[in-house]
Parts: sequence; structure tokens; C-alpha cells
Amino acid sequence: MSRSDMAQIAKFERVGSTSSPHPTETEAEWTTLTHDGTTLLQISTFGSSSRASHRKVSQTLQFNASMAAKLRQAIDAAFGDRGDS
Repeated sequence: MSRSDMAQIAKFERVGSTSSPHPTETEAEWTTLTHDGTTLLQISTFGSSSRASHRKVSQTLQFNASMAAKLRQAIDAAFGDRGDS
């Protein structure tokens, strides 16, 4: 996956869902970077441990301050002040 295949989050909103929990787990990492004076929060996920290939980034999400604030609101709405999982 090349950088040109990745995109910054431009819209982040709540929708109704009929999703269910995924059957496998994966790992994720986060970092910050600055591009053209804008700070971005980057979250990268890796393929699940059951994947045949070696550990590599499978998806990267980048949030500017405005979209990160919406992510924080979503986390607060989902979990409130709880620190549990």
C-alpha cells in the first residue's frame, strides 16, 4: 500500500449500525506528524495474526484537529467516563 493509496479523514459522523464484533483481533499504533503546518493524528492497524504474511500495516487513518475532536466525541458518547473495555 503506497502513500498515494491513503487518505485523511474528511468526514466523520455517527450512523445506525447492525454490525457485530469482528472474529479476530489485531494490533494498532498511533503517532503524530506535521504536514504543511497541520498536526495529524495517525492510527495504523496491522493484519490479524492469522494472516499468512508478516506483520505489515493494513490501514492508516489520519485525523486533523477537527476530525480528532469528532473522534473524541464519539469515544465519549460510546464509553463516557468509563475506563473499561
